[in-house]
Amino acid sequence: ERLTDLAIKLGIVEKERKKDWIKKKKIIQESNALLKKLSASPQHYEKFGIKINKDGKKRSAYEILGYNNISFTKLKKIWPEISRIKLNKKIENQIKINSFYQRYSGRQSLEIHELERDKSLKINYNTNYKNCSGLSNEAKEVLTKHKPKNIQEARQLPGMTPAAANILLRFVKK
Repeated sequence: ERLTDLAIKLGIVEKERKKDWIKKKKIIQESNALLKKLSASPQHYEKFGIKINKDGKKRSAYEILGYNNISFTKLKKIWPEISRIKLNKKIENQIKINSFYQRYSGRQSLEIHELERDKSLKINYNTNYKNCSGLSNEAKEVLTKHKPKNIQEARQLPGMTPAAANILLRFVKK
């Protein structure tokens, strides 16, 4: 999706492909809008055999679609109006995949924001990184050797991945 839009912007997409993509993209956007508008409580979903965390939080059909064992067929039983959108299996699958990964990309955006916000968080000079579970041995060695003063310095060390930096941030906050 991203690359086709970029290719269109750069003017390197054939006319027929551009036309097909614009049509497909419109269908996806309209479907997403409808699915995001339809929401229900966990108790309502349970009436249709969909078990989710009973936290009282309403979830959209789009969010639910990203869960394992949830299909458009199940959603159409809850909301018959979804049937009015004529989707082929390929587009249904693409929307489902996007829904699934949206949870992860949302979490990742949150982690990036948190790392940026707390980049100046000081790290004790005597921190024992061996006690930081989840960090690779390589990251523990690099941190022990360089003794960064704060999260920003730690992030810039060789071998420190964004995931490792996030684990370190949670460890330092404890």
